[in-house]
Amino acid sequence: MKQFLKNIFYFKCAFWDFLLHDSKARILMYHSHELPNVFFNVSKEQFVWQLDYLQNHGYHFVTVSRLVEKMNNKESLRNVIAITYDDGHRDFLTTALPEFIERDIPVTLYFPKGMTRDTLVTSTGISCPLISREEIEHLKKNPLIEIGSHGVSHTEFPTVSDEMLAVELAREGEHSIAYPRGKHGAREVREVQKAGYTSAVTTISGFVGHKNDPFIFPRISIDRETNHLAFRAKLSTMFGFYASVRVWISSRKQ
Repeated sequence: MKQFLKNIFYFKCAFWDFLLHDSKARILMYHSHELPNVFFNVSKEQFVWQLDYLQNHGYHFVTVSRLVEKMNNKESLRNVIAITYDDGHRDFLTTALPEFIERDIPVTLYFPKGMTRDTLVTSTGISCPLISREEIEHLKKNPLIEIGSHGVSHTEFPTVSDEMLAVELAREGEHSIAYPRGKHGAREVREVQKAGYTSAVTTISGFVGHKNDPFIFPRISIDRETNHLAFRAKLSTMFGFYASVRVWISSRKQ
């Protein structure tokens, strides 16, 4: 029943998007493509369809830092989209990167640079192979790719001391950072700014307008349950409105 109701909602979002149009940017959040046993996986077939859809519908692709520049310059954000990846899973190299290069699409990759074992263990205990530091250094030379920070150890920032947070936020030229598992509070936002970053992304659902705080950027999660209908719906103006209302209600409860 829950999935049925969700599909009805997605259908309404997609249907009304023929009439409703906003001027906000979208930031999409991906993780992996070759880990079918994890929730955040998106199959290659779905991923290719999603890229085709975005290109066929006239979306303009940017990195997160370029999105910040457009906001600062008061440029239009209509049909602007930033594709982001968290964690730096190895299948980014084998599945996603060839598509981005072939299509000339820029992308932002958030990498936990202290993961020396080249492996990340999910909350459900699944080991995920990561890109190596050497490969990250090679990716930095590609003009299509912005490498952002995902902390050093992928530890949730609110759980560490001020001293350890400073270590987690150490920059190596990165301009943008993704809060590990989206966890952040006023202290974390303040310290990210002090560390010299120009933006930070969360796991909060929503779109990006000129009035958004660049250190609490919302994103749209794309996962294995994001079928064709859900993908179209998650890009729709109605979905963005729904997400902003949910965030407002949540803030009122705190």
